[in-house]
Order: sequence, then C-alpha cells, then structure tokens
Amino acid sequence: MQDIYANLHNKKEFKTNSVTAFKFGSIYEVLSYTKVIFRYDLLTNEVTYFDNTKYSKTTSKLQNMLKELYRKELNDLQELN
Repeated sequence: MQDIYANLHNKKEFKTNSVTAFKFGSIYEVLSYTKVIFRYDLLTNEVTYFDNTKYSKTTSKLQNMLKELYRKELNDLQELN
C-alpha cells in the first residue's frame, strides 16, 4: 500500500489488481476496480470529484488514503457543493 500512497501523492499513472490511476489531458483519475472514485484537475490543482460511497474494504482503504493526501482540496470541494 505504500507504493500506492506514493503514486497517488505524486499523481503518477499505475495499475494494480484493484486500483488504476491515469492521466487524461489535464485530469488525473483514480478507479477502484472499475468505479471512478477520484478526479483531480492538474491545471487548477483542484479535486473535481470524490466518491465516498462504501463499496468494499479495499476501496475504503483507497478512499482513506485519498482523504489523507487531499484533505484541503476535499474540504474545498465540499464547500462548493
């Protein structure tokens, strides 16, 4: 899980059995299995989407990592919604 954390922190593209992260233009997107749970705009440095729905233990671990890494940006997103 440390490698996943580091990759998420550095917004790197990677793939594991349950997590896929990739860049599409200026968007960095993270999927848990096949479900998009996180989207980040690399140009504006803003989280544009975060799915906090309970799916599985593995997805919850990933969501918690993202919450830790992007706490400020997620708070900004909540204030907008």
